[in-house]
Amino acid sequence: MDNEAEISAVNEEQSFASSFERFEHWLTNSFWFHYKWYFILAVFGLTLLILALVGAASHVEYDWKVVYAHYGQEQPDTCRELQSLLQKELPETGKNRRVDVEILDLAYGEGDPAEDGEYRLFGYMRDQDCQIFLMDEAFYTAFSALGYFKDGRVLAAYPGLYAATNDAPVKVLRADDPNYSDYSQEFLDEVNVEFAQEHEELMAAARSALDKLGK
Repeated sequence: MDNEAEISAVNEEQSFASSFERFEHWLTNSFWFHYKWYFILAVFGLTLLILALVGAASHVEYDWKVVYAHYGQEQPDTCRELQSLLQKELPETGKNRRVDVEILDLAYGEGDPAEDGEYRLFGYMRDQDCQIFLMDEAFYTAFSALGYFKDGRVLAAYPGLYAATNDAPVKVLRADDPNYSDYSQEFLDEVNVEFAQEHEELMAAARSALDKLGK
């Protein structure tokens, strides 16, 4: 019986080895020879699809962009606190049924000219997608003296921090702009009215939230 079991085991091993050899021969001499480029392209396409799905799943459409301008080093912990604070008061804009707030940390430290920080803040002010500005006293004093951020108020939870909405005018689309030359000015005027109304509604919601958070 032992000899029969040993013979059976040997036969099974030989059968497995023979099957593997046949598969290896088919893979290298038939499949790979005839279909290797199809296989490579399929793997490449599948990889792109997976990367696209992962990117789409991790991409966040922010409801609000907030600029935090201050002297000193970047403050990630404070940014998270401010993000949590604002998410409790700001409404969602219908993009994903939750309030997502992005905090852009604009910090300038010792040795940096004040003009550098002010220039960077001007850049954010020209972006109408940056709806709210949080500033330390130095930033707020400099810009309010120039007539900006007229609705500024101090945050109750952060006595040294001023909050204001972006009062820069909404960009007006014109047919003589090469980017919009395919559209008539009449159509663009209608779009401009819609954009202006949407922007004002957002600013009204932002001002209401800041009023609740201010002193």
